Amino acid sequence: MFTRLEERIKVYATFGDGMRVKPLGFVWAGRKYRIEEITYTWQTRKGRDLIQHFTVTDGPNIWEICYNAGDMTWQITGVETEG
Repeated sequence: MFTRLEERIKVYATFGDGMRVKPLGFVWAGRKYRIEEITYTWQTRKGRDLIQHFTVTDGPNIWEICYNAGDMTWQITGVETEG
C-alpha cells in the first residue's frame, strides 16, 4: 500500500563531487531507517530551487524522499509498505 506523505525528516547523507548527494539513512517518526539501496533518482525545480528525488529501500519498504538544495532540507513524500 502506498501512502503519500509530506513531512520533514533528518537524513544522513554524503555529498561528493559536484554536490552529488547520496542518502545513507534517515529518521522519521522517531525511528531510524538504514537505506539499503537507492533504486531511482530524478530532479525537479521548485522556483529557483533544485529538488533531488530519491526512491530508496530499507528492505521491506520503499520510500520516496527528496532534498531541496535551495534551503538544504529533506522531506519524505511517500512510502510503499508490505501488505
